[in-house]
Amino acid sequence: MKYPTFSISLAIWKLLTDSQGTNGQSTTRGSYVPVTNVHCPDVFTRRTLDQQFQLDPREREYIDGRRALLPEAWSQWLRDPSTLGYSAQDLKLVSGADVPSIALASSGGSFRSALFSAGALTAFDIRNDTAKAIGTGGLLQVSQYHSGLSGGSWIATSLAINDLPVPRDLVLGNVHQGGNLTGWLLDRDLLLPDGIRAIDFYEDIVDQVRSKANAGFDTGLTDIWSRALAYHLLPGTSEQNFFSDDESTHGAGVLYSDLQKIPRFTQKQMPFPLIVVNARPPLFEDAPPGTNLPLESTVYEVTPFEFGSYDPHLAAFVDVKYLGTELNELKPKSSDSCVTNFDQADFVAGSSSSLFFALLYDSRRKLNGIEAKAADFLFKALNNLLKGISTRADDVGVVPNVSKVSVNRILACRIENVYSHSVGLEWVNMKMPTLQVLS
Repeated sequence: MKYPTFSISLAIWKLLTDSQGTNGQSTTRGSYVPVTNVHCPDVFTRRTLDQQFQLDPREREYIDGRRALLPEAWSQWLRDPSTLGYSAQDLKLVSGADVPSIALASSGGSFRSALFSAGALTAFDIRNDTAKAIGTGGLLQVSQYHSGLSGGSWIATSLAINDLPVPRDLVLGNVHQGGNLTGWLLDRDLLLPDGIRAIDFYEDIVDQVRSKANAGFDTGLTDIWSRALAYHLLPGTSEQNFFSDDESTHGAGVLYSDLQKIPRFTQKQMPFPLIVVNARPPLFEDAPPGTNLPLESTVYEVTPFEFGSYDPHLAAFVDVKYLGTELNELKPKSSDSCVTNFDQADFVAGSSSSLFFALLYDSRRKLNGIEAKAADFLFKALNNLLKGISTRADDVGVVPNVSKVSVNRILACRIENVYSHSVGLEWVNMKMPTLQVLS
């Protein structure tokens, strides 16, 4: 597909000439903006080294509770031994302690991987009569975890936030069948949803991101990318309101910690969702595209309960509800210095799939499907646009670092990972989303 030069140029030109938001004024768009000066709970961080790398107690309680429900799910899946050759009774799956631990993982690859995962999950869903008849339907219901990265994080996040609907309804919508899912609106492009109307689309998104920057938080292209994804992955957007400037309609303010309130999550009726990212060390901040990260890079995870890593280089977690809070020795500056509303669900999925490291520094300045002249203009325009919204790093989604802990409290820790200010989530040409530690 060739994107029209005129549409791209006009959309970016509009953003550049309206650098302070609507009518030249800086506006406040509250739903995407983190809330500051929140009273901190007594305990909202933990060191996994001190706990011998145990799970968060809330995650353990969820998994234990889910395991107690699984013998029945296994029985429903394997009720007819003629399909697979054995039944749940044959396997003696009587109690939660008997069931095997199963986790599903959705890999990266943009919409291709998200749609592939949606198809695979449909084949594993007992609510799909065809899958049930051939014996694969039921694997989803007996799984304890569902992890995702990059495009895989899109399906993992969207499926959980929407309360584990039938994957086909999640992607294609079920409004015409009397449901409330509008689907992923796949006929609208992520970057240019409707030619010249992309002007309104980007104007609203940039206004929201600028408000976050004005509130004192680091922002960049990943925030714009995240907000664009929300129009497809999160509840609220439809064909009728796609270009509405009401940001709450488009998933702003839907938090990853909100998963704790989703009905099927509270009932432990869904696999535990987990988003994975990988760390880009500070020394790789200026590395050219194509540079492979070291294998010892820290792996982070985001769950409905916490953000952090079991990697010995960090071995620390913060309650995801208070992600965005600046910490020292895993302690806030004061009892009223916590931050909430930072863990936007779209920001989690967007950070896990950020590809702007290669985008901004590709010397060839080419984008697949975009005419050469338009691509060249687009790169120049994006770099100019960053001057208005990028406050720390152009190509990453930045979060305050949870790894500000003393060297003697963690194993084999590099100095730059200890005292750095913040971390950034991005994608770095290696088919894995990464998380950069910034000095």
